Amino acid sequence: MARRSLVEMKMESGGGGREDKVEAANKKESKEAP
Repeated sequence: MARRSLVEMKMESGGGGREDKVEAANKKESKEAP
């Protein structure tokens, strides 16, 4: 579900300032996920 939220956020931002937050979250998820 977390990944789905990130994808939705990315779609919503459409390359806006939110993308930075999404990228940070993705990095965090990569660390948490195997």
